[in-house]
Amino acid sequence: MDLTPALALLRRRWVSIVACLLLGILGGVLAYEETPATYQSTSRIFFNLPSTGDVAAQAQSFQLTTELLQSYARIATSRNAADAISRSLQGTLTPSEVQDRVSATPEQQTLLLDVAATGSSPAAAQQLAAAATNNLVSQIGELESVKAVQIRPQVVDAADISNTPISPRKKVDFGLGIALGIVGGLLAALLADSLDRRVRGTAQVAAATGLPEIGRTPKSRVLAKAPLHAWGPEGGDLREAFRTVRTAVQFLRPDAPPRAILVTSAVIGEGKTTTALNLAIALAASGESVILVDADLRRAGLSSVLGHDRAGGLSAAIREPGAVGDFLLPGPQERLRVLSAGALPPDPSEMLGSQNMNALVQRLTDMADVVVFDCAPVLPVTDAVTFATQVDAVLLVVRERVTVRHDIAETVRRLETVGARPAGFILNGVSARASSGYVYGPTSRPRRLLSFGSRNG
Repeated sequence: MDLTPALALLRRRWVSIVACLLLGILGGVLAYEETPATYQSTSRIFFNLPSTGDVAAQAQSFQLTTELLQSYARIATSRNAADAISRSLQGTLTPSEVQDRVSATPEQQTLLLDVAATGSSPAAAQQLAAAATNNLVSQIGELESVKAVQIRPQVVDAADISNTPISPRKKVDFGLGIALGIVGGLLAALLADSLDRRVRGTAQVAAATGLPEIGRTPKSRVLAKAPLHAWGPEGGDLREAFRTVRTAVQFLRPDAPPRAILVTSAVIGEGKTTTALNLAIALAASGESVILVDADLRRAGLSSVLGHDRAGGLSAAIREPGAVGDFLLPGPQERLRVLSAGALPPDPSEMLGSQNMNALVQRLTDMADVVVFDCAPVLPVTDAVTFATQVDAVLLVVRERVTVRHDIAETVRRLETVGARPAGFILNGVSARASSGYVYGPTSRPRRLLSFGSRNG
């Protein structure tokens, strides 16, 4: 049996489970504190049979008496009995209260009948049990059928006084509260998990899209504020993650690696811009000449991250593909050049789908080994769908615990509609526990990858 899914659910929803458990314990405390104490007193009546030398007659009398015990029990709790008991107690309890508090139970295969009564105090319970017992003995003695067979009821155990309440019971109340809290927490966790449509793990993304995993990048708050942090002195863990993505991209088609790569996502906030930038740097660090293009002509996120102005850029290069070399800017890596977005046009979809854009892509791939395009997300606008057919590979960035499964499925459907099936997905913002691996460095033993969240792009 594989317990991994169950353990993953407990890890994801431990807050709701603990909250329900605490509520259950609190409920048990309140039930114990608010429930008034109830005490019980019990007496026992033995039904004596007349002695006889006839064994068959004796057995018949025993059988008859044990069957009559059920009737005697009903007599003990009848309305007439309740009226008589109420009168004997001088009206301190009404007949209906007497019936609620008195019970009679025959002991199986014996001639014994137990009469029990409850009260708000040990003395009240004992007084009621004694009154109920005396009344039952009196009523049975008056029955003609009993006189005929000479059955004599005899009290063998008088009503006792017990100082231990039968309710509330601390262990039972607390145990029930804990049990209900755990069950309620698990049910709440299952319900919340079934209603949560955000992706959790590569398996869910693969199931929703049918795409292979290209790689995964860990959560990093630092990276959200400083997208180039991975290539600084403290960015070793992030750097290795992007190198892993680079290697996977280079081996998408070993015989003909993709040269024009489009990086996009379903919606904003999934990290496409940060991923495109760091993938381009990783490719350049491996010795390839790379051009990074800000093809998001609506927000120009990459240009903002790198601090490029709006002069020239992609919008100008589309109008003059032959002059694109004049618009290239040096990037953060020696073999990396950047084509900023330039002035944002009123018709980005038409520009990206134009013949000039197609010619520009050809021109750029002649100038570098790899060209990486950062484009607008698929669902809000049609830019990426329009442009996707002009590149060699489309990479879909998915953010764990943010991207909705329906959104990525719809993104793939729209891209496939124009014949541009994505080559795979990059899972961004993966928790340290689920991210790929251990860190290998100048330490005596492996340590887990510790990082935080990033939302650029």
